[in-house]
Amino acid sequence: MPDSGTLVLPFDAGDLQENFDRECLPGESCDNEAALRAIRRINSIVRDGASCLLFHDPVAIQRIKLCPEFYA
Repeated sequence: MPDSGTLVLPFDAGDLQENFDRECLPGESCDNEAALRAIRRINSIVRDGASCLLFHDPVAIQRIKLCPEFYA
C-alpha cells in the first residue's frame, strides 16, 4: 500500500501471534505440512518488512487501526 507498505492478512493461517513467533499450528489443520509452510512464508514476508494484521489475536487487535481509520 502506498503509505502503509505491504500488509499481510493471514486470516486463519495463524490465529495468534504465538503461531508465528513459535511456528506452531493453530487449533485445527487439514494439512499440517502445508499449514506450517504458510506460517513460515508469512514470517519470511514480515522479515522482509511487511506488517501482519492478526484479526483473531485479542492482544494484536488492540494495536491495529479499526473503523473509521483505514490503511492507504
